[in-house]
Amino acid sequence: MQTGVRLDQNLENYFRGFALQASHPNDWERLHSVLSCANKKYVVARRAGVSKHISFRIDDDKLVELDAIARREERDRSFIINRLIEDYLARERHWERRIREAMAAADRGEFATPEQVQAEFDKWRE
Repeated sequence: MQTGVRLDQNLENYFRGFALQASHPNDWERLHSVLSCANKKYVVARRAGVSKHISFRIDDDKLVELDAIARREERDRSFIINRLIEDYLARERHWERRIREAMAAADRGEFATPEQVQAEFDKWRE
């Protein structure tokens, strides 16, 4: 999804390991944030997808906090909201995958014995 990284030699060496491993769009956004903070002239280019305009309501205190984060990261509100949504969706996909795996294990008859369940509960009581 990303189109590339333009860095000078020092930063390239420093970020090379991360940049080579960055395969998820969130990784590239975070690398861009790090590089933006390090020095404004370094850019990570990422191909943008088709975007849609939406609107929603938000409490004043949340908006103040969101704007503070945007100022601190020197980003606009839209960038921060998109990053938060990407993180949320990634977590949801993760838990959906875990639930599907657990359901498949249950379909195969892979259950904990009553003794194993009791042992887990006993760990929490101690």
